[in-house]
Amino acid sequence: MALYRTRLLSREEAYTAYPLIRHVAPGLRLAAWNRLASAINAARRPPRRGIVIAEHRAARPVGLFCYSQQADLQRGKVLWVSHFIAFDLLDGEGVVAALSRHLDDLARELGCVAIECVVCDPPGNGSETLVAAGHRRAGTLLVKEFPPARSEVAPRPRATLKPPRPASVSAIAGPLSKA
Repeated sequence: MALYRTRLLSREEAYTAYPLIRHVAPGLRLAAWNRLASAINAARRPPRRGIVIAEHRAARPVGLFCYSQQADLQRGKVLWVSHFIAFDLLDGEGVVAALSRHLDDLARELGCVAIECVVCDPPGNGSETLVAAGHRRAGTLLVKEFPPARSEVAPRPRATLKPPRPASVSAIAGPLSKA
């Protein structure tokens, strides 16, 4: 029996992979991850996009990747892979190898002619194992990030000023005179 099994992650169990995705996106909140996982997972067979997890025999997630089928101008159909994560303290290369086999099978099933895979920056990210499995470095991914867009709706004014105090009677009528 293989030490790791790979399969599509269902919408209902996205929370089980949350600790893994936090490895590459530490600021990501659980609700945002669940929304993303629901949006990525499709009901088509074979799905053109999804999330694949690698599980240890003990059914705990130890790796994942997000994928989508894309059209490349030069190649045709390609499998675009992002957030490739393999995190097992004892056998990280085994996790990468299991995910790599799944990548190959998935690309063939979808009729893709190539796999374009983005791996994370930290050392031990599995890129060397992927190169050993036939992947090659094909360029550099450059990323430019923008701050979140501000809402187009004008903010509601806050009631920070206290209402004016009513004027005293003497200020309105002037000093009282005795007649």
